[in-house]
Amino acid sequence: MSRSRDEGHQLLDHVTDALIEAWGPTLERALAQAGLGLFETIADLNNVIPSEARKIRVSGHDELELVYNWLEELLLSFEIKRMIFSEFDIEKITNIDSSELLKATAHGEHYDPDRHHGRVEVKGVTYHEMSVVRRAGRVTVRFLLDL
Repeated sequence: MSRSRDEGHQLLDHVTDALIEAWGPTLERALAQAGLGLFETIADLNNVIPSEARKIRVSGHDELELVYNWLEELLLSFEIKRMIFSEFDIEKITNIDSSELLKATAHGEHYDPDRHHGRVEVKGVTYHEMSVVRRAGRVTVRFLLDL
């Protein structure tokens, strides 16, 4: 769990899955925190050396689809390429032709179960309980991971 006055993320109570709330002063920072929340659910990030960078581009018809596609892309990077990320630089989110486009760089390394101490298997990202809330100077993203 990461918390600060301006940005962070936390695991909320849920019966069977992982409900995560991430926040930041902008949607970009909230999504970076959402990425950290996803990977902290999977493994211990304290030993991750951000030695490799991967460019990521995702789009969505609205903010919820953008959140879903962002998290799904990160989860697929873990499942297929065994990459675990501990830092996210989200360059910008732009609106092009009625779609939201996110460009980012994720920093991490290949997953090593001996060093990264796996926690739980995340089966997928869901739209259930997903939200994006904007309030004065703060964007909060909430999402559910199927375990």
